[in-house]
Amino acid sequence: MYLLKFKKNLVEKIWGGRGFETTLGFQLPTDELYGESWEVSCHPAGMSYVENGELEGKSLEDIFKKYGEELVGKEIVEKYGEKFPLLIKYLDINDKLSVQVHPSDEYALRVEKEFGKSEVWYVMEASSDAKLILGLKKEITPEIYKEKVDKKDFTGLFNEVSVKKGDFIDVKPGVVHGTLEDLF
Repeated sequence: MYLLKFKKNLVEKIWGGRGFETTLGFQLPTDELYGESWEVSCHPAGMSYVENGELEGKSLEDIFKKYGEELVGKEIVEKYGEKFPLLIKYLDINDKLSVQVHPSDEYALRVEKEFGKSEVWYVMEASSDAKLILGLKKEITPEIYKEKVDKKDFTGLFNEVSVKKGDFIDVKPGVVHGTLEDLF
């Protein structure tokens, strides 16, 4: 297997920016705001296609089905079968993101027949006041959470974590997360 280069899938987002152009040197196709660049994906919403060599034009899905063990190793294929287990993308975040929580593999496989989702973030650039939401505050009980949500009062629920360029954040399944300020 040779080094595969994939075509980028650029996704417009209202919270996006122009950072892919200014920070990473990507050529953006329009003057719109771009929030995501899917670099390696086997997801139907943004399938990766090879741009170089003998596999040019082939989808990552087809390559993984044909060359699975050669591409990622026997252990990964045994664990994930025919589903490529990674989605690698850049985010350019210039506004607040929705608060999210992703399921574990155990839950997602049982309920949704899909793998769960963990995230790993590397902060390439950040404003001086950049913050993430990372989990609920320790004192938030299920009763307090329900009461505040019923009142649509989300103040004081979440851990707010300041981040800076070079930070590495591991977001495990089941952890509430989002952004509060500019982050790239």
